[in-house]
Amino acid sequence: MNCPICKRCAWATDLCPQCSHLKKTGTLSDSDVEVSRILHRINETHNISEAHLSRTIPFEGTMLLLTRSEPGILIGKGGKVVAAISAATGKKVRIIREGRDEKRMITDLILPARLLGINTRFHEGGQSLVLRVAKGDRHKLFVDALMIKSLIKDWLKKDIDIVFE
Repeated sequence: MNCPICKRCAWATDLCPQCSHLKKTGTLSDSDVEVSRILHRINETHNISEAHLSRTIPFEGTMLLLTRSEPGILIGKGGKVVAAISAATGKKVRIIREGRDEKRMITDLILPARLLGINTRFHEGGQSLVLRVAKGDRHKLFVDALMIKSLIKDWLKKDIDIVFE
C-alpha cells in the first residue's frame, strides 16, 4: 500500500524525522496522517495493498481522498472499506482518481449532478474555468456550489465559476 507517510509512522504514535519534516513544510497534513493510519489498520482485515493514497482534502463534514490507483480498491466490496474510513473519521468520504484529465476529476467530484461542460474564460487577469452544471441537478450536489467552487480552486489552483443552465 502506498500512503503519504511511511509504514513505520503508520503504526507508531509519533512521526519519523522524514515524515515530520514533510508535515512541517506543509506537504503532509494532519488528515493525510490520520487516513494513512486508518488505511493500514483496514489493510489487516481487507486486502487493499494495491491502494495508492495521494493526499486528502478535508472540508465541511466531508473527506476527499485522492488516489492514483483504481478507486474501487478504496471503496471495497460492498463499500466496506469506504464505510470503515467514514466511521473512523466521522465524515462522509468521496474518492476521486487523480491524474486523469480535469474534466473527469471534476465530474467525479460533483456526481450525481451532471456536468454539461467546462469552458475556459479568458480575461485581463488570466483565465478561469466555467463549470456548466444542469440546472435540475443543483439539489444533487453533496455540498453547496460555493463550497465546491472553493474546493476546486484550492485543489486545481485555478479560478472557477459554476453556472447552472
